[in-house]
Amino acid sequence: MSNKKMKGKNKENNYYKNSKNNNIQYKKISTIKSKKKKKSSIDILIIVLLIILVILLIQVPFGLKKDKKPVKELDPSYVGVTMSDIETLENNIRNDLIYEKEISMVMVGDALIHQSIYQDAYKNGKYDFTKMLSRVKPIISKYDLAYYNQETILGGAKLGVSTYPRFNSPYEVGDAFRDAGFNVVSLANNHTLDRGKQAIINSTNYWKKYPKVLVAGSYGSQSDRDKVQIFEKNGITYTMLSYTTDTNGLRIPNGET
Repeated sequence: MSNKKMKGKNKENNYYKNSKNNNIQYKKISTIKSKKKKKSSIDILIIVLLIILVILLIQVPFGLKKDKKPVKELDPSYVGVTMSDIETLENNIRNDLIYEKEISMVMVGDALIHQSIYQDAYKNGKYDFTKMLSRVKPIISKYDLAYYNQETILGGAKLGVSTYPRFNSPYEVGDAFRDAGFNVVSLANNHTLDRGKQAIINSTNYWKKYPKVLVAGSYGSQSDRDKVQIFEKNGITYTMLSYTTDTNGLRIPNGET
């Protein structure tokens, strides 16, 4: 075989080898590029899922309202979050919210029962003061708390009802004010000692029968005095302290405070 032919075959073989090598390199490059594209797609998908998750978590608290209505259910299929996870997050956020609380209150002055008043309330051998408060009852009953000062001591009729200057009133006065809706009562004023220790004991024993009424100002014992009553209404706790500056010149009995 001539040299020319041999050279020609060598060229063809070299061309074939070069072409084959180029194809292999091209395939390698294409494979690398394909892998890079797949990796980029996965990264983008992960980023999109993270964005959706962040949006989902941000929107949940804005869906809550002060009236405690449940938020609209979110589709958990977005990012694989279960409804249980959403409910847990919702409850945690709701518990952290501060809701507005309020109570209404009305206050009136002194229940100072003079002779003309208790005589007018006495019918058929008993006292009834409810008619005297019938016009204010619809107003008072609208309020959560209704305060008044029981100016004259409720020592009861058996102790002897009396008028100025040293008062004592029947228990029925307290019955009428409770019936009208009053539930916060002050017992400390300048007439507290008008009828002595026994009248105070009778008064405190009367009010103890009505634990839903907050009373303060005079007590049957030191332990009762030291105990502060705490009441609650509409999620708000409250109490009352009541004092008097004088007792019209009457001295506190020996050994009492």
